[in-house]
Amino acid sequence: MKILIIGGGLLGLSSAKVLLERGYDVEVLEAHNGVGLETSFANGGDLGAIGSGPWNTPIFGKKSQKIQPVKPKNKPTENTVSLFDVCSPVQIQPRVIPSMMVWGLKFLRSCTQASIDNALHANYQLGVYSQQKINLLRETTNLTYDAGSDGTLKLFRDEAAMASSIAMLKTMVAKGLKYRQLSADEAITLEPKLASIRGQFVGAVHLCDDERGDAHLFCGELAKIIKAQGGVIRSGIAVTNLVKKGRRVVGANTDQGFISADRVIVAAGSSSAKLVKTVGISLPIMPVKGHSLTLHMAGATQMPNIPVVDAANFGMVTPLGNRLRVAGLVDFSGFNKDVKPAAIDNLYKLLAALYPNIAENVDRSTAQNWAGLRPLSADGKPFIGQSKLEGLFLNTGHGQSGWAGAMGSAYLLADLMESRPTEIDHRPFSATR
Repeated sequence: MKILIIGGGLLGLSSAKVLLERGYDVEVLEAHNGVGLETSFANGGDLGAIGSGPWNTPIFGKKSQKIQPVKPKNKPTENTVSLFDVCSPVQIQPRVIPSMMVWGLKFLRSCTQASIDNALHANYQLGVYSQQKINLLRETTNLTYDAGSDGTLKLFRDEAAMASSIAMLKTMVAKGLKYRQLSADEAITLEPKLASIRGQFVGAVHLCDDERGDAHLFCGELAKIIKAQGGVIRSGIAVTNLVKKGRRVVGANTDQGFISADRVIVAAGSSSAKLVKTVGISLPIMPVKGHSLTLHMAGATQMPNIPVVDAANFGMVTPLGNRLRVAGLVDFSGFNKDVKPAAIDNLYKLLAALYPNIAENVDRSTAQNWAGLRPLSADGKPFIGQSKLEGLFLNTGHGQSGWAGAMGSAYLLADLMESRPTEIDHRPFSATR
């Protein structure tokens, strides 16, 4: 049986790896001239399962902060968020508002506490499952992707925000979550590079089981394994539309002609909704731009030890080998992937807000600036499984949690394709919901 996978990023390649193991003839199509060059290229590097919660509440909360460099105060001043302010970590470009209306209504309907809890728990389960599968893969192969497993430190600049986050974490303990609540001094003991901002935060949470790694390097490693096992990866080939006969999808038209398949998997990130629309399926996925900058720190004595999330500023700083990745921001810009200078400036402010000494000494001329689109579903959960059409399967809509959920999603999808009992509950991720 031939399976055609559209998308050569984390989700597509993970799916290809698992299906090859099960004896299928697999072909991956990627529009770029290489794998992992879209959303998987330069994300925050976080593989934490609890980081996979929905965005419904925080994005549209009444209060947020502009990213500010460190000031000699105990707590930064809060500002009413302006979604159109270039200094805000959350932005909506006015020109894309009309295209957001249908998705936005579904998004707002998912802002209930019940819906948020459902997405949080389901995504956490998927993230834990995925981490188990990555660890198994790492044990059986010689993967190198700047991996680390010393957890994530989530920093809080406000007592109320910290209390709210801890209350949420407590609900996950029964599901296996391990965390430590830390005072500011205890956080500095774990990450000494935070000592210079001792008066700027009230405490932290250490998410003990979190891992990290470079998603792009991981994609490259998966591609080598797939090719070695007989899978086909065709780069530089763009899919224009899916093709169906009756109620069955039978392949895809590309800029190099028609390609037939017994089954088709759409794992094309933010482009997934456009593709499935060509066969009459409406998928509530909105592209949300995030930015990152990667700093080369070879020989630097100031390299942090552990990923740190700045809860107030929608961003994180992650050590990846001899590089430092600064990532974050939420920008509804449609399919525009241009790197915005103001967004990069905001990331440098984020770095300065956490590590002022590092920010003062980095070489900006060698930094890699990047922007990518996160495929955000309206209810905060990915779509995994068979669509409303025969022969068409989905593995998309993971938002900011594609890295954390990739391998787990691939195994879940493979089990569903084979009508096997799944190892975790698949119902929250139904591709027909």
